[in-house]
Amino acid sequence: MLKSHFDLLSRMGLPQTLFEEKKVSANVLSIDENQVVFSPGDSCGAFLILTAGQLRVDMTTRSGREILLYRMKENDSCVITTSVLLNHEKYYARAITETPVDAIAIPTKDFFTALNESAEFAQVILKNYSQKMSTLIQLLDKVTSKDILFELCTLLVQRCDADNTVKMTQDAIATEIGTAREVVSRKLSLLEEEGILLSKRGRVEIIDHRRLLKNISM
Repeated sequence: MLKSHFDLLSRMGLPQTLFEEKKVSANVLSIDENQVVFSPGDSCGAFLILTAGQLRVDMTTRSGREILLYRMKENDSCVITTSVLLNHEKYYARAITETPVDAIAIPTKDFFTALNESAEFAQVILKNYSQKMSTLIQLLDKVTSKDILFELCTLLVQRCDADNTVKMTQDAIATEIGTAREVVSRKLSLLEEEGILLSKRGRVEIIDHRRLLKNISM
């Protein structure tokens, strides 16, 4: 690695001696523009720190909408990679380079060694993780809320009979779209306030099909 790489890692709490003593290793990667770095379902092999260029991290919701989660630029680490590593999970989002990119990749095993060897590095990683994850959770909450509304309106359109009625309890609707009854109740109340439907015990009466369909086409 170049001296600038060691300087960056040192600022993050990883002294060069850890690499010289071969307790921790790192690779320098160069990736072309428009290349997928990771995809949903991929295993994580390394902790990434961008040293040049830019990439975007996005995900596709159940309704098919692509959502930009965040962009990584010079000296940024990937919060989703951190999350996947710490929780021993697979990726649930996609990263794609928007420009040619250079990055430092610390292999998974060495990443955990670094956390154990350097309290300063662990503190930097966890602080960065908590700050960025808070923002990301707020975004995902908004995305999920919109996605549930899409699923709810789609179900109501599909199950509506000739009398413009969906004969399902809120519990049954919640089970069908994979959420909690309280969430369904809240969404139905919002749609009722907009004059789109009437929510009654054991059924939902559709008043305005056009506006209900609009929530599906957004």
